Amino acid sequence: MHQLETVIGYTFKDPKLLETALTHTSYANESKTPIHHNERLEFLGDSVLSIVVADHLFHQWKDRPEGELTRARASLVCESALFEFAKEIDLGRFLRLGRGEERGGGRTRPSVVSDAFEALIAALYLDGGMETARAFILPFITEGKTAEADYKTQLQEVIQQNPEERLRYEVEGEEGPDHDKHFKMAVYLNSNLMGRGEGHSKKAAEQAAAKGGEQGDDGAVCIKAAEEAEDGSHVHHALDAEVEVAGLFGDDLAQRAEQKRHARRDRREDEVEPHAVSHVPRLLPACSPGRCDG
Repeated sequence: MHQLETVIGYTFKDPKLLETALTHTSYANESKTPIHHNERLEFLGDSVLSIVVADHLFHQWKDRPEGELTRARASLVCESALFEFAKEIDLGRFLRLGRGEERGGGRTRPSVVSDAFEALIAALYLDGGMETARAFILPFITEGKTAEADYKTQLQEVIQQNPEERLRYEVEGEEGPDHDKHFKMAVYLNSNLMGRGEGHSKKAAEQAAAKGGEQGDDGAVCIKAAEEAEDGSHVHHALDAEVEVAGLFGDDLAQRAEQKRHARRDRREDEVEPHAVSHVPRLLPACSPGRCDG
């Protein structure tokens, strides 16, 4: 543990906090004497990490809208990002694991290592305060290191441009022992299957499904507000978003958006003639053909 303190550049006043942060539930369950594991610290560390990242983005990206800040934070606090951060300090090497978890490859399992990273953040916070935790976190998030895109968040934002659309995830399969579960997940747009993915946690499988799963696409999502020009004026329409999504999402949503654009255009054209004459005063009484007097 002294080695880890050297790596992170901080010496704990209460070494028990560091010991607990590095203790997996499997180790505590196999211990002959009651000891604390790191799940409670993980809970606290998640919140500390979130506020530090949110505060940093808020002050650094002064002109960015809320949606961009949310996406950036999500990409920096998700499991894959934390796993990459933890690998930089070789955190897996210092974990206390039970025999089964050790044999199952727990030291390199993203869920185990990323949870320990959050627990370490909480231990630093409790031992040295918020500034100590902030000093530990900021180098990871300010050097251009980000995880893979948060595809679930991006897809959800696409769907929100089309309120009548519904996105849902379903578990298709679950296999493996408790310490090494493997999940298969499918994502549907309304009743249409849009993608499948797999992972060692439900969250990871959902991300893989949103990314495009077996499609092999990079899953990038780009939404650009489209403008329609009529009579020299530009009018924004929420449903006119040009949606470009890797895999099947893009084709489906783009087609729906195009259909809605045409439907709106047709409605506007139908309304033009009545609207154009509605202000003309009626100078003659209404009458049926051949029934009016000279």
